[in-house]
Amino acid sequence: MGLVELILRFGQLKRHLRTGWLSKGIARGDVESIAEHMLRTVFISMILSDLESSRHKVNSDLTLRMALIHDLPEAVLKDLDKEAWSYLSPDLKVKREVEEAVISDLLAEIPEKLRKRYADIWRLYREGGSVEAKLVKAADKLEMVFQAFEYAKLGYPQRLTEDMWKDAEEKIYSLALTAPIKLLEELKAKLQETSQ
Repeated sequence: MGLVELILRFGQLKRHLRTGWLSKGIARGDVESIAEHMLRTVFISMILSDLESSRHKVNSDLTLRMALIHDLPEAVLKDLDKEAWSYLSPDLKVKREVEEAVISDLLAEIPEKLRKRYADIWRLYREGGSVEAKLVKAADKLEMVFQAFEYAKLGYPQRLTEDMWKDAEEKIYSLALTAPIKLLEELKAKLQETSQ
């Protein structure tokens, strides 16, 4: 698969829906695509990178590249939710192996310099230890709760997304970065405001 094929595969993310929302009872016509999720994740990553740069040495270019490819395996795997993966692999070992194989396949035919760069960035994200990876992981969770907020505004019951909020809060607080926590708290306050 060369660059043209990789770009075409990436484009399929526009047509694959985020299945977690479907399983929560969100109507198919309201469910975001993986590409829509990734776009806002990139935007949030940019904001977080700028905000955290006063506290940490942050490579914004790396952060944005990482956000752009963090869900690249889903171009092939689609969006399997946590429940589906837990049946396939309770410890998520299989998920990591499958995603690694997909990344290798997707990048196999592109120029070596790009293949190595993109694979290294994706692996750095998956490992999660760098400040850039932590920012993108936080942005990924923040995007999910921003989407949950929008579903609440559309009239979907908040109880449908309570576990997603809890998951996002746990992950974001565990990363111990100021900007994502502040943004999450602001969104929670806005949710409380609109539900009264």
